Amino acid sequence: MAKAHKKTDNGRYLENRGTGELQTYIPWHNVVEVGSKGSSFRPFGIKTNRMHVFLSTIEYRYFLLSEWNDEVVDIREQFPLDFNTTKSIARDIGVKHSQNRGRPIVTTTDFVITVKSDNGYSYLARAIKTESELSNPRTIEKLTVEREYWNQKDIDWKLVTDKDLPKILIKNIEILRPNFQRFEAGDTHNLVERNIRFYWNQYNEQQTINVIRLCNSIDERLNLDTGTSLKVFKYMVYSKAIFIDLNSRILNFNMIKKGDQL
Repeated sequence: MAKAHKKTDNGRYLENRGTGELQTYIPWHNVVEVGSKGSSFRPFGIKTNRMHVFLSTIEYRYFLLSEWNDEVVDIREQFPLDFNTTKSIARDIGVKHSQNRGRPIVTTTDFVITVKSDNGYSYLARAIKTESELSNPRTIEKLTVEREYWNQKDIDWKLVTDKDLPKILIKNIEILRPNFQRFEAGDTHNLVERNIRFYWNQYNEQQTINVIRLCNSIDERLNLDTGTSLKVFKYMVYSKAIFIDLNSRILNFNMIKKGDQL
């Protein structure tokens, strides 16, 4: 676990932690203040246009899955709950409030997610835990306070564990996401994308395609650096311009079946 550095709740309030949306949002915690559970991650958000802070691998994986969801428009991690409200809830249900060295501290929810549907915008609150953490009675007490807090606000709250996460899909998102981040649309990108679409449509449904060979042939035909068209292909899959199965097996670009759907 990374060593934590002291930062008081008052100091966080003064820095406007837990306020804002999208690129202006500031998480309540950061890695150097609270430490991390083995690994920490600071990915740049495609939808939020800011650096995120995740204190564990499972949080990072849930972020990847949420960002991939077309209905998700904003992701706020380490979201602070109103201190007086959680203190009252803890007292009412007969459990200790979140503490640090015997002093009550602000409770946070791992994720508050904004989703858009035909009915407008709504919010989801998600607590992210490993199955092993749930064997700790104190963890259950804290989660009970958190659940009651969001229930009072009539906001959908759920507990997500490592057992709930689709590991293959998340691994494939990890493979594809860097190409979406780094690729800038332009004349070359558009030309390659048109070529990929043309040749992709020549294949029959359920036909297995060697995507690497296809993309290399496009690179050669257009006099591009080897690998350029493959990057565009990955970009197209991540942006859902091309639909292939990302749930059943780890991507093998030597063998992609055209008929597979998300």
